Amino acid sequence: MASSKKQNKQEHRSYEEREKAHKAAEEKFVKVWAKIIAKAWSDELFKHKLFSRPAEVFKEFGVNVPAGLTLKVLEDSETVEYLIFPKKPEGVFSEEDLKKIAGGRAAPQTSQSVIER
Repeated sequence: MASSKKQNKQEHRSYEEREKAHKAAEEKFVKVWAKIIAKAWSDELFKHKLFSRPAEVFKEFGVNVPAGLTLKVLEDSETVEYLIFPKKPEGVFSEEDLKKIAGGRAAPQTSQSVIER
């Protein structure tokens, strides 16, 4: 029983450490994404590149996209807004962990894939 409690503590600490690292990386991603959006709004050629070769654009801004991961950029309009349904996280999570995971991240869900690989 004590061994099980120790393992649970280690798993919880490991989750907290991953979550802390993820938040830091996510904050960086949000800042980079804001810069990319601002540039795309003012530069039509850059916007075209962003939509056609997003991984290349992110690399220019210091964010490497792992091989095998495809990014797609979509643009909302006056009548259409895109909602991204996140992939289900892997592993076994407590009810508390699931609440944290589903807690409404501000960054686009793709950021998680980009920063965690």
